[in-house]
Amino acid sequence: MTARLGLDLGAGELRLLQADGRRLTHHAEVLLPEGAMVDGVPTTLLTTTVRSALDAGGFTAVRARVAIAETGTAFREFHLPRLAGSELSRAVAFEGRRLVPMEAADVYFAWHASRDSEGYAVYLVAARRAMIDAVVAAVGAAGLQVERMDLKPLALARGMGVSDGLLLEWSAAEATLVLMVHGRPRFFRTFALDAPPEDADAQLDELALSLNALV
Repeated sequence: MTARLGLDLGAGELRLLQADGRRLTHHAEVLLPEGAMVDGVPTTLLTTTVRSALDAGGFTAVRARVAIAETGTAFREFHLPRLAGSELSRAVAFEGRRLVPMEAADVYFAWHASRDSEGYAVYLVAARRAMIDAVVAAVGAAGLQVERMDLKPLALARGMGVSDGLLLEWSAAEATLVLMVHGRPRFFRTFALDAPPEDADAQLDELALSLNALV
């Protein structure tokens, strides 16, 4: 079985794991140097950081699945009437261009449609094309082949298999919160943590303040 690499690219932290089937074989976490990511777009510092982490951790996989933060993305939920299957993609693209405040030529669209009694419930994600292309190029320059890319909050919910509930992923430099309702993410946010990772109480206070500011 071919080993695969999971790469979690946050705003200030990089995490990698390698799996061979269902067995985890390698794992690494590193803080990103200042300037590695600028408004969600990687610089050459990211390539250097990824390559260094791969070498230091003894990773051997070259096929990677990448999770990115929600910076530079937009999300929309909408409903479409009953359509022929051949018309669905065209209808989703039309609504995406209408609802998302970005030039269609400057974004990639990804979507999921669930059929119901009245038509289709659609969840659509739009991501800046320049950002996605830059991530693929930076990871590729580190010697990896990107097989799939997903938003970290959505990948987290899917990986945990949670259809209803509140998920919190808390790491050294950031925390991600996801609220799932009936299998759809209703809210998610990634918070940067300024307190050092060894001071869990201070990080928890930061997270509580960030959450209170949203309520």
